[in-house]
Amino acid sequence: MEETDTKIELEKEELEEISKQEIKKEGRQDLETLEITKEILALDEKAKQTLFDSLISAISNSQNRDTILYLTFAKAYKILRETGIRFGTIETDTEFSNRVQSLSAQDRQALFDSVISATFNQNSRDTILHILFWKAEKLLTESSR
Repeated sequence: MEETDTKIELEKEELEEISKQEIKKEGRQDLETLEITKEILALDEKAKQTLFDSLISAISNSQNRDTILYLTFAKAYKILRETGIRFGTIETDTEFSNRVQSLSAQDRQALFDSVISATFNQNSRDTILHILFWKAEKLLTESSR
């Protein structure tokens, strides 16, 4: 058990370092673009597992790409709201999902492919969640330029 906890902590530190390197590489000084990713990774184990299980279930049930992304992001915001990390209403839970849906089909496919690849490469839960939210935030930031 302690070995697993240690491994999870090392993965979190590694993911944070990767995120910092990406920000520097893109010439940004602020951490704003990684806000949601950090909030997701800071959730308790049960909440992260619930979110991860929903994602895997949607993939396993062969739902289409846009449905999987929409439901996963809406579920994430619901969890963040219910845990008090984010404020809002049931109606605002889908705002991020809607922003992702407004990305080009090519960007949504790139996001989906990243998550599927990470899943089938048997990456850890936290790594898969990190990839999903980090990539979504990155694509949204790039599309707003």
